Amino acid sequence: MKRKICTLALVIPLIFTISFSQKKQTPVAGVESSIPATQVIKDVPVAANITLTADEKQMVALVNKARIQNKVPPLKVDMQVTNVARIKAQEMITKKYFSHTSPKYGSPFAMLKSFGVRYVAAGENIAGNSNVANAQSSLMKSPGHRKNILNPAYNYVGIGIKNGGPYGKMISQMFIKK
Repeated sequence: MKRKICTLALVIPLIFTISFSQKKQTPVAGVESSIPATQVIKDVPVAANITLTADEKQMVALVNKARIQNKVPPLKVDMQVTNVARIKAQEMITKKYFSHTSPKYGSPFAMLKSFGVRYVAAGENIAGNSNVANAQSSLMKSPGHRKNILNPAYNYVGIGIKNGGPYGKMISQMFIKK
């Protein structure tokens, strides 16, 4: 029985969500995007000196595609936040945990602050999956994760994807409002 549960656990993607605001947010209604919802995002909008992995580019494109389809402005990539997300994803593999609370840094909000990231509001989604598209699909099917992805208050994202761990890939999506 234990063997079947372990096998099943490898097939079922794990995802969690958490969000936090340092001040009360006013809901934004009627946000329009200048990019048509039918446009396929081929290039991730980042500065020339920014290097994302192929998996990270794919995840950013999928997140922004979902936002555009829901008439929410696309997110810009913040490499400082990306660095924190990468550290979080790798730490979950190395220290063999799956949680928003890091044994070393604490909450995602404390972790962002410890790396000097300044924000007004922040949120985190974490996932473990064998591929990026399946992870994003699972995140979008979960109300809490979907809420973070489509939150119009967020204007920047950092995606960290590391190969390894029991699911194949460990993913951290960190959202902030500057």
